[in-house]
Order: sequence, then C-alpha cells, then structure tokens
Amino acid sequence: MKTNAFVILATTLLLTACTEPSTPVEVVDGENDSFSVGGKADGLIDECTVEAVLALVNDPAVDATALKSAGLHSRAANNIITYRNGADGLAGTPDDEVIDDIRELDDISFVGPKAFEQLIAAVGDIECTDCKVENLLSFLNDPATGIATLQAAGVHTRAAKSVIAYRDGADETPGTDDDNAIESLEELDAISGVGPAALDQLLASVDSDCVEVDGNLHVEVIFSPQPHESSHLARVAQLIDTAEVSVDVAIYSFRDA
Repeated sequence: MKTNAFVILATTLLLTACTEPSTPVEVVDGENDSFSVGGKADGLIDECTVEAVLALVNDPAVDATALKSAGLHSRAANNIITYRNGADGLAGTPDDEVIDDIRELDDISFVGPKAFEQLIAAVGDIECTDCKVENLLSFLNDPATGIATLQAAGVHTRAAKSVIAYRDGADETPGTDDDNAIESLEELDAISGVGPAALDQLLASVDSDCVEVDGNLHVEVIFSPQPHESSHLARVAQLIDTAEVSVDVAIYSFRDA
C-alpha cells in the first residue's frame, strides 16, 4: 500500500541637573538646508507619517502660530504658511498652493531637517502598514459605511461628514454611478477636514484587523491513511479552533511512488 505524508505548516499569529533659568534657543534650519535623503525626502519614514505632515501643513485652519505652538521653528512656520496661502495671503482661497509631496515641502526656504523633525513630532506617532491602508480604503469605500459608522469608530464629525460626502458624489447616495472611490491616502488627505488627527483616527479604526506575523513556523508530518481523529484534517481543525488570534495553514502532500 502506498503511503501519503501530509506536512502541515502552521504559522501562529499570535540625571537631573540644577541650573539657573535661561532663555531657550530656537533650533532653526539654514535657508537652503534640505532634508532629502539620497534623492528621496521620505525614504526614512512611513507613508502615513508623510501624509499626516502634508495634511497638517495644508489644513486651512492651521496658521503660522499653530505650527509654532506645535514646535516648529518660526522661519519654517512663517514660510510654509506664506507659500501655502498664495499671493493673497489668505488660507482657503483659490490661489492657495497645495503642498503635494515632501519634495515640495523641502523646497520651501528654511524648511530643512530640523523643521521636518519638528513636523513629525507635531503629528505624533502614526503607524501604517499595507494591511492598514488596504483595510482603511476598503472600509471607507464600502457603501454600508456612513457618517455614524465613522463617528462610532472614533473619527471626528467634520472629517466623517467630508469623507462620506466626497465618496457619495453629487447625488449624496452610496453605491451609485457617481460615487468617488477613494483609491489612496493622498486622495483621502486631499478631502477637506481630513488632517493628521482624522488620519490617526481612521487608521486606528482598522488597527485590530491587522496583526503582524511573529515569524514562528511550526511543522508537523502526518501519515495517511489514519482514523479521522488522527488525520491531518482533524489536526487542521484543532489548530483553527485553538488559535488565539489567527492561523495560516499550508498543507503539502507527498507520495512514495
């Protein structure tokens, strides 16, 4: 009788100094300092942090005072807002310059590595993975997702209303021909009211759906035929039933001919 061996691969996802008070010295960049690294300004940070920084500097509600309060040095704060507001000096008007990417931000005078570090600190720790981005876009484009759904997930009201209004199109009805599918974080970032706070809230709403694999691999070999309770099928069912998070199972069949 020929013997089959089933190999089951399962990855379970399971010094303080006392000194006299002194006036703090503002940390600034030079006029033409660049934070680009190897020709790519955002090479050392993740996509979500980039989008959060761009959302912050493009938000019409954010002015130079707000940027300074967030920790950005004065020259960079003033120049970013002057550039963004355009010739009329007013935010939210047709001549505004949307800062589309990190290179454009880097090209603004006095926005160098120190300013960029300060901007990253201002938006806080925003972590994203391909899984989170994919799940977030799927969540937002689902016709069943409405304003109340986003609010219940922790997204602030202004962002929730703006995202759904954009997605639903002119007829304000989900699932119709004029819907605007949100295809990237850049497109999401461009929606009015979606800033770093909203981005953080949106990503957090899908955070539990993405679990990092710890890389531990467990291999078992089960010979066939076997009684059902000892078979590879029963073992797979047991792995699934007892998994605390989730389990990926790959089964390979070998035959001695």
